[in-house]
Amino acid sequence: MKAFAKSSEGDVRRDKPLLSDREKEVVQLVAQGYRNKEIGEKLFISEQTVKNHLHNIFDKLAFPIGWSLPLCHSPPPDRS
Repeated sequence: MKAFAKSSEGDVRRDKPLLSDREKEVVQLVAQGYRNKEIGEKLFISEQTVKNHLHNIFDKLAFPIGWSLPLCHSPPPDRS
């Protein structure tokens, strides 16, 4: 995953990732179908901290507000 920060002039800077390492971990776990509570348990952080990371991720990637609902509330895939 390559996400990069934009400078104030609007050009893409290749020296600083847009998402933090922790935010990337959260995105990977969401993509694997884990729920917020499960992500918190795996990363040893609270469920509220997971929600804060997700809010920051959606904000940084400029997702429309409604996009978080399907991602956070879809049933997890069978991981057996």
